[in-house]
Amino acid sequence: MSVYKHALHDESARGLLNDATVEKAAYIVDSAGLPEMLEEWRLADKKGKGGRPAHIPMRAVLIGWLLLAMELQPMHVRQLSLLIHTRLTPKAAELLGIEHSPLAEVRTLEERVRTASTRIFNLVDAEPVSNRHRRQTMTERKRDLEWREKNADTIEVRRQRRDILQNALLEATYQLLPERYRPDRVSVTVDATRFKLHARGVGKKRLEVMPDDGLISVEPDAGYYKRDSKGNIPDPNSKLRPRISEYALEAEFAVLSSNDPSRPHAVPNIVMAYGVHIPGQQPVKAARRMVDSLWSRGHEIDHFAGDRAYLPAGDPNVLQNPLRLRGAKLLMDYPIDQLGQQATKHGAILVEGTWYSPGMPKRLIDATKVYREALKADEKDPNLTAGDRRERAIALERTWRAHLEQRSQYQAGFGAPAKFAKCGMHFHEREKCVFESHLLLLTYFSLMDSYLLLGNLGNGPRALENTGQTPAKVTLAALGSAWLLVAGLLHSQDSCQCEDRLRTTQPADRSFTRHGTGGLKTISASPRRCHRGRRSYSSGRAIHRLCERTRIGCDLRDASAAPRQPRSRLRCAPL
Repeated sequence: MSVYKHALHDESARGLLNDATVEKAAYIVDSAGLPEMLEEWRLADKKGKGGRPAHIPMRAVLIGWLLLAMELQPMHVRQLSLLIHTRLTPKAAELLGIEHSPLAEVRTLEERVRTASTRIFNLVDAEPVSNRHRRQTMTERKRDLEWREKNADTIEVRRQRRDILQNALLEATYQLLPERYRPDRVSVTVDATRFKLHARGVGKKRLEVMPDDGLISVEPDAGYYKRDSKGNIPDPNSKLRPRISEYALEAEFAVLSSNDPSRPHAVPNIVMAYGVHIPGQQPVKAARRMVDSLWSRGHEIDHFAGDRAYLPAGDPNVLQNPLRLRGAKLLMDYPIDQLGQQATKHGAILVEGTWYSPGMPKRLIDATKVYREALKADEKDPNLTAGDRRERAIALERTWRAHLEQRSQYQAGFGAPAKFAKCGMHFHEREKCVFESHLLLLTYFSLMDSYLLLGNLGNGPRALENTGQTPAKVTLAALGSAWLLVAGLLHSQDSCQCEDRLRTTQPADRSFTRHGTGGLKTISASPRRCHRGRRSYSSGRAIHRLCERTRIGCDLRDASAAPRQPRSRLRCAPL
């Protein structure tokens, strides 16, 4: 243990670096194309003829910084200088392209390492300041801001270079994974965290009244990261002191995630893209820059998950719509006032971003809302202990997830773009053509009921009294049947293939419910088939005639082969 502690502070106690480790770091840097990239940027910014070649090239410094990171050492110039001075073998020094000189002065080597690192930093520094070795005055700060404003194009070029440099290094590490862990379409989860700076900040109120000779922070482009007891950004007008208040920068991460939710460990959760900005400022734009980086590297996004800071907050044209246009599926968390049913369109209901059949029960529509309200009520209940709240939360989550699984029976569908108005539901352009199959069955049942009622009406008032109906009800039923038949004829002219799942009320008997003129009835869902051009089928002449009139081929099949989903499917396609 004492040897380990000694090695943390004495670089010579660590021993020589393994040549294989140096080769791996050099391979990552070279495969990312960083040396050529940096040289190209240096020549683009070069103003004079230049001087003598550098003692330590930028490639060697990049490999050295990566070696420090691989050993989880502090990223300090002195640490890198000691690594080059005492821990490189002659072969490792040759891999880095530098002279192996263990007798050189450490102070001289440290200055050369700092100079080489500064050359790289100047190429990608999007927040340049006149002096980083001491605190600036307000006069110097104003001068720097004026220079940035006049050279906004240069600042933007450097910011783009910084994003390219850091994400190219991440891409090189991703390519080291076996091919089975590198899918054609990647799923990413985006979030942010703070990293505290070794500097003291100055608040906005102090900056507003600070004189010209007043000293500001040595890191003037950072900000305060503040969070309350619940992890939210506190209200600036609140008198409560935030739980976290640190002078820091905010780092954005896009982490590789599994495309299959049932297999969360199918891929390693490594960082695919990275960005940095002032805490709490423009997280949506920062996420968009990471998405652009993934696209520029040839990655297509399958699922994009983020909290409410990214989705659905912000301008939808910045992040949400571009992702949708590229076929990405968005996973987001709605605010509590946007849960449940959100809209209706052509009979379909929009529940938390997904289209469902209007027959979905209320308990399933409000499942998430009830779940969150119950959790919130438990938090405010003083009679519950921490253990009680934990147990109730587990039970509530179990019920909530069961309700979400039951929603899938009523989901309208998704897929390729099509024209949906003729299918009974008008969805998003990228939604799959889904036909409300209840319409065809309801048309048939309403026609049959109306036919019987009208027949009784023709037999006289006494026959009508036996059915419990009135002439007004008979007329209304006939009009409804006519409307349904016209709608079915309009649907039959569509050229798309449609599907919907019918919920069963008695899974054991494989039966389902319908609304006819006689009220709610239960009928059997036994196998029935009818196609145009054929004459005799077990479904009966009535359905056969209906199929011929509407020119629709129907296949009502029993779904008993799937015991976990005891329901029937009706597939209808024009012939």
